[in-house]
Amino acid sequence: MDYFITQRWLAETPWWITAGLVISMYGIISALAEHLNGIAVCVARSGSYGDMALSVIAFIAIGILQRHAPLPELAVSGWYHGLIIALAIGAAAALLYFETPWSYPRWDNHFHSGVIVPIFMYLMLGIALPAIIYAGTRLEFSATVVLLAFYLGLVTLDFKVEPGMSAPRMNQHEWLKQKYGIEFPLKPKH
Repeated sequence: MDYFITQRWLAETPWWITAGLVISMYGIISALAEHLNGIAVCVARSGSYGDMALSVIAFIAIGILQRHAPLPELAVSGWYHGLIIALAIGAAAALLYFETPWSYPRWDNHFHSGVIVPIFMYLMLGIALPAIIYAGTRLEFSATVVLLAFYLGLVTLDFKVEPGMSAPRMNQHEWLKQKYGIEFPLKPKH
């Protein structure tokens, strides 16, 4: 099978290397949050549990690619992947634009929106969904549907404003301030 370069890399690279890269991505955002805010915290469920669900979907697709399953020509074409990359970059730019009015510069959130979101968007639209839809087993497809529904449900909940609050969980720092009186950056007691 003649895969696009990213598909080929995932098909030929041991899964544990990709897992290490995913773990490193979360380590970077956690360290960044702790350095800038005084604590690493993620109250947006879609940014924690949801990202884990998307990671599992990516690993389902990696398993399919490592079986060297045939994919339709569209799913391996350079222009298709270029289009998905452009959409992912556009989505990141839009997210960063809409985050800017928030009161305190939240670089951990910006890192998630500007780096992690477009990576997941590309992995889902450019790699995972085509592989799972065209070459996945019934179990792989069913698991993907459940995980995507779980993720989208969490995103919906994170944008919902709870009674007595004006900020949704997605605006994590403001939500923590309103819910628990926690203001960032935290100042050490000593």
